[in-house]
Amino acid sequence: MVTQVDQAWAGLRATLEAERLRIQREIGAYPPPIPACDAYFNFLLEQRALIADELNRLAEAAAACATPDDPARAFETFVRSSRCLTADGRFAVRQST
Repeated sequence: MVTQVDQAWAGLRATLEAERLRIQREIGAYPPPIPACDAYFNFLLEQRALIADELNRLAEAAAACATPDDPARAFETFVRSSRCLTADGRFAVRQST
């Protein structure tokens, strides 16, 4: 049976995946040549790495919260500590639970 918290984890995962794909498309469409000192391109690369780390952290947190006493609290802790979600993103994710 899929719980509301399971749906919240899935929604958060979808949000982060959508952001990862947006960044990847922007990197792919970046006009060449790309000098090593291009600050915005380097920022995009950093954001791509950050999203990948966050998705890995999410997978670990979701797996670990399969048995906690309060899975909703585990989800809230993850959302609060996310380095990828804006304030609006946190609000939207919380509204989905």
